[in-house]
Amino acid sequence: MSRRSEEYSRKENGQCGRENSYKNGRENRKSTKLQRHQHQNQTRGVIRASGKINWRILRSVVHKTTGYSPSQMLFGRDLRLPTDLFSQPPDAPLELEEYVNKLQARMKEMHYLARDKISMTFEKIKTRYDTRATGYDFHEGDD
Repeated sequence: MSRRSEEYSRKENGQCGRENSYKNGRENRKSTKLQRHQHQNQTRGVIRASGKINWRILRSVVHKTTGYSPSQMLFGRDLRLPTDLFSQPPDAPLELEEYVNKLQARMKEMHYLARDKISMTFEKIKTRYDTRATGYDFHEGDD
């Protein structure tokens, strides 16, 4: 039986074996990178429209910790999206002073509630950490 017809051995095949194993590894890395890229694009499908990120949608998504969207925290209201053109128009315009007063009151309330919710989230995380943390039992005179 000839050495060439025996089963593959990386040590015996030398440079050729190393090249083939390198190529196979590179192909596997490429396929996983491609799969990861495809998955990311599928999950971003709602946010991306015609290859561009739709920032209005991103800014109108409610944040898990604060309970408000970034546009609500910054402007005191949700941004108008293109889909809003087909729905009812916003409320009748107010006098300038009345609008400013209502906006300030609404933003103060939102910021207060957001700070409160952030502190509650922090306490929840701290409690979870403290329950899993192991305490050390030190006594006087221990080395």
